Amino acid sequence: KVSGLEAACEAEESARGKTERAINNRDADNRAAEQEMVKLRVDWNAINESVFNEIDTICPTCGQGYPEERADEIRKKFHVDKAERLRTINETGRTIGADIIERNEQNKLDQDSANDYQEKAKELTEQINKLKSQAPEPEKEDKPVEKDKEQEALELDLIEIKMNINGLRANSHEEVGKVKAEIEAISEKQTAENLKKQTLESYEKDQARIVELGSQQKRIAGEYEKLESDLFVMDEFLRQKAKLLEEKVNSKFNLAKFSLFETQVNGALNPICETTCDGIGWHSGLNNSSQNNVGIDVINTLNEHYGLSMPLMIDNAESILKVIPSSSQIIKLVVSETVQCAECDWTGLHGETNKILDDDNIVTGETCPKCGGAIKEYKGLIVRND
Repeated sequence: KVSGLEAACEAEESARGKTERAINNRDADNRAAEQEMVKLRVDWNAINESVFNEIDTICPTCGQGYPEERADEIRKKFHVDKAERLRTINETGRTIGADIIERNEQNKLDQDSANDYQEKAKELTEQINKLKSQAPEPEKEDKPVEKDKEQEALELDLIEIKMNINGLRANSHEEVGKVKAEIEAISEKQTAENLKKQTLESYEKDQARIVELGSQQKRIAGEYEKLESDLFVMDEFLRQKAKLLEEKVNSKFNLAKFSLFETQVNGALNPICETTCDGIGWHSGLNNSSQNNVGIDVINTLNEHYGLSMPLMIDNAESILKVIPSSSQIIKLVVSETVQCAECDWTGLHGETNKILDDDNIVTGETCPKCGGAIKEYKGLIVRND
């Protein structure tokens, strides 16, 4: 009888140890799962708080905004991807949470079983100790131990208890399955509601941003129109100022005219200083005669302004048809075929010599108009002082 109780007690202790080890393993799995749940919550919050960046609607290469249809597609893709990522996190979290709940429920059942095993082992231990204390001295000859009615009753009770425990375990798995199904249904409903809420919030934010950008566009358009008006007034002022300045400067000259500004293609004024005569620019084909006369005109104006008068030397004077009047002494440098007296220092042109004619009025020679001496050819520069 004692040996039977000891075997039953050992079985109870073994069952309790196995059950407690299973509980410890599930607790370790739950701790790892809870850490994963914390990480999922952080990721979910970060994704949920993310908002669409309008910079994504601008081409990174050329810096211009995408067409409105393309921009709407980019915004829609952002919200769809965001909802999908949140849904994936929610599903992963529901699965992990359901596993945690299932392990906790199983741990409760196993803990109850372990407690029952421990309590039963305690009772059996007490019975063993009681029987050992009441047992007579063992006889020298071993006799087969016969089961008494009390031992048989205990063994039947033990079998009945184990059957009850197994029945409870089967029922608990069924109940856990029902609870898990209800939790999953509620989680799916919660996820759907969260997605609707996020979509609505995103739509409201986008609408508010559209209104804000519309107001900003109107304000900027008004400022732009005002700046355009101010710029036009400033340009007109500059044009009038340039016109008056040119008129004032050109009024000081008789022949020379100055263009101080030119109008560019965009309507802006570009400062220049181009001298013209009769509408022809100095660098646009103005001939040598006109250039010399313009220079004399400029010198006349400067002489009048500063009260000075200095001699003017005109090179290549033979190319000037008519020299304009000047208050300064003009020295013309003329290149021509010249002659020189062989007897005195006179030098002049062929037209200035005395001609020797024959009976047919044909020139046969020339003489010096100063001394009547013979004339010889002279190559050089004659300076005429007018």
